Amino acid sequence: MALILGSASLFVALLALWLVGEATHRKNNHNDTFVKAHVRGINANIDKLTVSLMESNNTIGRLSMRVELLESEIKARKSARADSMETLAGLEKSVRAKNEGQPGSPGRHSTVQDKRGAA
Repeated sequence: MALILGSASLFVALLALWLVGEATHRKNNHNDTFVKAHVRGINANIDKLTVSLMESNNTIGRLSMRVELLESEIKARKSARADSMETLAGLEKSVRAKNEGQPGSPGRHSTVQDKRGAA
């Protein structure tokens, strides 16, 4: 009798373990499905962000090249301006020197009023 009772209780215990395993397996499958659905959405957002970041990087690269071009143009124009300013200073100096030898105020260009006053 004890042998039958022991065998039955062992059978019930193994049956209980099997049922707990099945319940755990189903719960894990349900959780996996739930998690995968959310992860899929997150992955889609990550993919969109990746594409957006790549576009931003490309735009930044193009803008960086344009800034470098503008910097080189500014340097060239500053150099040309400096050369022009030197040329202008030289011309003004030669005009002043030329005007000093002519009648009128020294170092000053004769104007219409100067000519009227002389008349």
